[in-house]
Amino acid sequence: MKMILTAVAALALTGTASAQQAPAPAAPPATSATPDTSAAAPASRDAAAEAAGGYTPGQPALSAPPAPGADVIAAPSPSVDQAYPAPAPRKSYPWCSRTIRDECRQRGG
Repeated sequence: MKMILTAVAALALTGTASAQQAPAPAAPPATSATPDTSAAAPASRDAAAEAAGGYTPGQPALSAPPAPGADVIAAPSPSVDQAYPAPAPRKSYPWCSRTIRDECRQRGG
């Protein structure tokens, strides 16, 4: 059984390595003819998102440093207790049993 698992693992690892070392696909040959620009080309998904005023994933969120003289505010993040406060305690808890193990009261104490 160990031999079979070892062989399967080795096969999986070699398949990944060979896929990463595959040569890049060849570029299409360049043509000297000018493309026809009279027909309206369909808009790409990024262009549609940009026209709608949304974030385009091709551009980073902060693509340039802030302009000189702009107000830059750096504040520390809130503590874990402030960011994720503990839930409020219940009014009563059930007794612990074989099926109830969390959020319960121990008997005899």
